[in-house]
Amino acid sequence: MHGVLQKVANLAHSAGLKMDRIQPQSAINRETYRVVPFQVTISGNFRRIAQFLHGLESQPTLFSVERFNVKCESEQASEALKADLTFSVFVKRASFAGFAEKNDSPNPAKADES
Repeated sequence: MHGVLQKVANLAHSAGLKMDRIQPQSAINRETYRVVPFQVTISGNFRRIAQFLHGLESQPTLFSVERFNVKCESEQASEALKADLTFSVFVKRASFAGFAEKNDSPNPAKADES
């Protein structure tokens, strides 16, 4: 989890954003993977926030944004936006606790050759 926090903080920093908050939520274990949600609050202009979101999307690890809310911080500075978002990170579990993949078919599926 520390790696995810560092990666997100680095993305925000390289986009020129101020990170006000990053808070991990309770992880959800699935059979073969774990979903770790995070709540984040960042501040900056729209272009920088979009750059941050693109950075999340470009990571080798799967990030999924579930909630995204943007508002103007003050009426005097229309460039100063605050974004609250919830995203999840999907992580493959090291041990699959009773899960076994197997190919029982004597005739493996083939692609159409037409």
